[in-house]
Amino acid sequence: MPVLPSRRFLQIAAVLLGAANGACGGAAPSQPPPPVAPAVAEPEPPPPVVPDPIIVVGAGAAGLAAAVEAAGAGARVMIVDRWSVFGGHAVVSGGGITMVGTPVQQAAGLTDTPAMAVEDFMDWGQDADEDWVRRYVAESRPLIYDWLTAMGVEFGGLTQLHGNRVARYHRTREGGLGLMTPLYRNAIALGAEVRWNEEVTELIVEDGRVVGVQTHGVRDGRDRTRRASAVILATGGFQSNLERVRLNWPREWPIPERILAGSGVNSLGSGLDLARQAGAALHRLDHQWNYATGLPDPRYPGRERGLNVEVPRSIWVNRAGQRFIDEDSGQRVTYPAVLRQPGNFFWAIMDADGAREIAIAGPEWADRARVEREILNNPNLVATANDLRTLARSAGISSARLRRAVAVHNAGSGRFRIERAPFYAIRLYPLARKSMGGVAVDENSQAVDEDGDPIEGLYAAGEVTGFAGINGRAALEGTFLGPSMLMGRIAGRAAASGVTPLRPPGAVKPVRVSLPSGSFGNEACTTCHPIEALALDRPGWQHLAAAHRRVRAENARCADCHAEMYPFRDQQHRTDRMRQSETCRRCHLPR
Repeated sequence: MPVLPSRRFLQIAAVLLGAANGACGGAAPSQPPPPVAPAVAEPEPPPPVVPDPIIVVGAGAAGLAAAVEAAGAGARVMIVDRWSVFGGHAVVSGGGITMVGTPVQQAAGLTDTPAMAVEDFMDWGQDADEDWVRRYVAESRPLIYDWLTAMGVEFGGLTQLHGNRVARYHRTREGGLGLMTPLYRNAIALGAEVRWNEEVTELIVEDGRVVGVQTHGVRDGRDRTRRASAVILATGGFQSNLERVRLNWPREWPIPERILAGSGVNSLGSGLDLARQAGAALHRLDHQWNYATGLPDPRYPGRERGLNVEVPRSIWVNRAGQRFIDEDSGQRVTYPAVLRQPGNFFWAIMDADGAREIAIAGPEWADRARVEREILNNPNLVATANDLRTLARSAGISSARLRRAVAVHNAGSGRFRIERAPFYAIRLYPLARKSMGGVAVDENSQAVDEDGDPIEGLYAAGEVTGFAGINGRAALEGTFLGPSMLMGRIAGRAAASGVTPLRPPGAVKPVRVSLPSGSFGNEACTTCHPIEALALDRPGWQHLAAAHRRVRAENARCADCHAEMYPFRDQQHRTDRMRQSETCRRCHLPR
């Protein structure tokens, strides 16, 4: 074993001893430790850039379809609506859609093809846009029927309407509510934001591109600027703006002395004005689909609002007491005939059996007791008597002519007779219903100017475009909701294609909503929200007021519409819009 020199040994020993002392907490080493470099803070990552949303103006059929499509593509979507609830006019409609080549038709043993449907659309429509007609009939099965059934919409039967060689009108279970609720729930589930009670007053245009909207709070009065990657107008038509209806009245028909507004309360043409601000072209404004069977709405005295009434077991006579039309001819025939009558109105004459078959559009009129109370027993709307002579005197028409018209009908009709008292005469007027002209669009549902060039950042879908001319001048019926949703999907897809996705794409599906079985007393709500105050008709609160007037009339419970708040916690409660949509069934479906 080698032996170290003594001096070298002592040096090594000293080093080892010093290290040991340091490890055991002894004296510090004679040499200071090397300096430690100060820690350098990692730079914070920049906050994520949230893209401007696609703003959809309107929460009806076209708007919700656009929102679902764009949000499903992963885009950020914001729905802005001046109303406080979803669905537009579609939610109170019958919900029926004309479609071609569906499983429902096949199950009924019907043969239908796009070629047959195109011929029917073009023959009946008179000036329909053939390109959009072909597109709709080809796509109605995959893009409407399959898409809606994937969300849980159920179709419960078929009807063959005027102009169709086969039955194409698909009835939805639960009507317009059963159609619009799945759309609304999917839009929310896919991430769409909603801003209620905001009216869009102006489009923001920079360098020829639409980059946002200015809004005004209908309830709070606040003005807001909302930037957008694109704007989709889905504001509906203008058939509740009677001044605009008259201004664009078809030249071939006389303007009636009295017209009733039968479209949605917000169908005032605001989308047309917004589109014009950005340079969009308007076309076919004289293409209007109006009905002959308008009844003054007793809920809006003096406001020229109307209800669409079906009177299947009646004959129609003018104010001279003369029958003037085959009542089963369809709206394309009966409506012009009514316009040619003195005063542009008529009386629908029926007996007790006919009165039981009156149908009034809108879910609230499915209550027969209400129809009896507010319509048939209302002397301001309906004349009634136990004999035809007295009925004629009450209606102010010729007794002899009325009795002759009824006698001729009874002698020749194999369908029904007018013979069982009491007898009724209902005075009906032209009813403005659907706009079939509006903002001009291209194949992507993008708004175009007078030269046909697309306006960057601006899209339009549904009735604000006149349904792209699919109906021409005369609708086959069931051709409003379907085209609205098709155009909404096209617009949503096109708008989303140019933006950075916010989230991964998502698919539509049934969105189930459950409500708790528990309840709470009215005092939980009325302590802070007196029913009387909630029932006041104020700007921006019309739907809420109507709902609470019904609550008062029926002595209903607050929990019937606010069950999602159970268990109730004072100062810690908030409406859950998604879950509350389940309670819409109470008012919108027959009980």
